[in-house]
Amino acid sequence: MPGGGGESARMPERGREMPVGTLIINEFGKDTREFRMAGGSVRIGRDPRGDIVLSDIAVSRAHARIVQHGESFLVEDLGSPNGTLLNDMRLPAGSSRPLSHGDRLQIGRSVIRFLVRFTSRLSARLKEREGISEFQRLEGKRGDSRPEGYLCLFRLEKLDPALLLSSEDKTALRHPLRSDRVRIGRDLDSDVVLADPASSERHAEIVYNREGFHLIDLDSTLGTFLDGVAVRVARLSHRSYVRFGREKALFIIREEGKDLPESSFGLRDRLAELYPDRRKAIQKVFKDCRAGGLDFAEELILRGVLDPEEWWEATKDYKDKTTSWRLSTPAGWLRRVFSRKRREERS
Repeated sequence: MPGGGGESARMPERGREMPVGTLIINEFGKDTREFRMAGGSVRIGRDPRGDIVLSDIAVSRAHARIVQHGESFLVEDLGSPNGTLLNDMRLPAGSSRPLSHGDRLQIGRSVIRFLVRFTSRLSARLKEREGISEFQRLEGKRGDSRPEGYLCLFRLEKLDPALLLSSEDKTALRHPLRSDRVRIGRDLDSDVVLADPASSERHAEIVYNREGFHLIDLDSTLGTFLDGVAVRVARLSHRSYVRFGREKALFIIREEGKDLPESSFGLRDRLAELYPDRRKAIQKVFKDCRAGGLDFAEELILRGVLDPEEWWEATKDYKDKTTSWRLSTPAGWLRRVFSRKRREERS
């Protein structure tokens, strides 16, 4: 893994804890790689002296740079003729924009995803010093139309839900849920905008109450599906597979302040067996997740290795086979016998 920064990079002030920026680089025609920032700035372009070198002829020698100012990050286009896209929006030449967790940069034919990691101690300090709205901005919760300081119900429960929405070319965007009612549809005023022109303008909603997160279809033309079944109202759980008409998504939910469970070697091998043409990419993502405490499903989808439906089909099948194997052992057979006897006694 490359080290953080080049000539212009500098380490943060000693004794002062800073967020760590990480770039996941999907360069056209090459394996995915990771670059971890160490403060200062990171130069991106075709120049071999840069920090991140992209060989695509559509990339300028000095194309863009990412700058860290304390706890904030900026991306700046350096006047490149072909431009820099931030979440599919072109940056004006020579301008800069703030970067947040999960943002997606496109430079030539390469896609770079930006991640920012906060330690629990730093998160607590930011909340105390800046308040909720600033902390949400730094973590990628910007764009919320709620009043400053607004805290929705699931935030009080310390939950961090998101929707990973995949496109036809398997690239995906992470949409963090910012309120207790998230509108999904083709309407540009929706909280999550669907790109498929066949989707309804008001397609579905995700609503949170004390009983959890619920998926609600809004009489959409193509329907809303949960784990392959058309639904009107259904409860969501971690890694639920959702389809809005023809658009695929995975619903994920974390508990703030808790580490993710380590990914299973058995699941890694199962995925590599099902998708042998993507074996190396699956193994690379698995290694990154084990080393960096990342979510295996989320990274596979956001890096374009699998789409949400492929993940769901593979893991559903894997769980079913695991259960079947356990019941085929003597211990499993005995559990079934005793369970049947208890049911007969109760009846």
